[in-house]
Amino acid sequence: MARVGPLAGIPMIAFDSPISRFTAIDLMTLSSLWPEARHRDGPDADSLLVLEATGGPWLVIERRRDGRYRASDVAGHVFAEGDRLADLALDGPD
Repeated sequence: MARVGPLAGIPMIAFDSPISRFTAIDLMTLSSLWPEARHRDGPDADSLLVLEATGGPWLVIERRRDGRYRASDVAGHVFAEGDRLADLALDGPD
């Protein structure tokens, strides 16, 4: 995805489609943690792939059709699930 104009060089989430199951607040929160991520839409869940410096994904944040959230690694090992994005404790423990 080429970036031109006033946003050139600013890290931002790249989207597969213009519609997402993530809410605007979800996306603002996630982009503040990981501005260079990749959004994927799927039939059962939308995913945000958090990328390593090498460009490969290392963390997957999902928002499923039923509205629940899940954090897992790319191998599918689940770290956390919940009804709210905050339930995943992505910014560390309270």
